[in-house]
Amino acid sequence: MNVACLFSANGRVGRNGYWGVTCLNGFVLFAIGLFTGALDAQWGSLLALVAYIVSIVVSCMNHIKRWHDRDKSGAWMLLLFIPVIGWLWSFIELGFLPGIAGPNDYGMPESGSPFLAPVTGEAHG
Repeated sequence: MNVACLFSANGRVGRNGYWGVTCLNGFVLFAIGLFTGALDAQWGSLLALVAYIVSIVVSCMNHIKRWHDRDKSGAWMLLLFIPVIGWLWSFIELGFLPGIAGPNDYGMPESGSPFLAPVTGEAHG
């Protein structure tokens, strides 16, 4: 797994990679929540805060790369600020609609996925 891809907005990520990062992010937050519950209030709260900030960054990068896969700017992420309609639109478009086949302005398919090696079109020897 390429962890650096989780913190980068470059490239594209398909539906499988999008859902993979989303589920992984949720699982990690759940596990950290359980762990921090066992710590004292000060250290538990600090660790939880850091985990939530990292989670928000990873989630934003994942959304941006998924918008790139749909051949749209990452600025479409601002739809999330529109209550209900924006969330529903983003959920359907990012979670269920396919990306653009082949390269687009943002690179090759899955070029930003942390789970797969980027497809560059170059021969590996």
